[in-house]
Amino acid sequence: MRIKIHREGRKILTFLFLALFVINVLLYIFCPLTQLNLFLTLVSIIFFILNLNFFRSPKRYFPEDRKDCVVAPADGKVVVVEEVRENEYFHDTRIQVSIFMNLVNVHANWTPVNGTVTRVGHQNGRYRAAWLPKSSTEN
Repeated sequence: MRIKIHREGRKILTFLFLALFVINVLLYIFCPLTQLNLFLTLVSIIFFILNLNFFRSPKRYFPEDRKDCVVAPADGKVVVVEEVRENEYFHDTRIQVSIFMNLVNVHANWTPVNGTVTRVGHQNGRYRAAWLPKSSTEN
């Protein structure tokens, strides 16, 4: 089974693999404690696998035609569905669905409906904790 990795995670995973490899080799060379080396190597492998899991990007298959269907745009738990005022593009009231992704969820987003993208924008975030109410607007 081949795991597809999200393109933004490839550099991070490559750097992480090389850094962990160098650290573990240096430990084996300079630290004579075999059990400690074995433990730290195991911790490094588990840490790398968790990061690999974080950046995976599985292909999604939908059983029916998506023409009249809305799918979840992200893995995770729906924490809020509420009516909010959108003042940046539409300038009216919209339904906001907030989904919290924990560390074991796939951190990739998909389009929930068929359509045409008419605007793409980027806002620098403030790195608020994801579970705080203001994180939806400030992150």
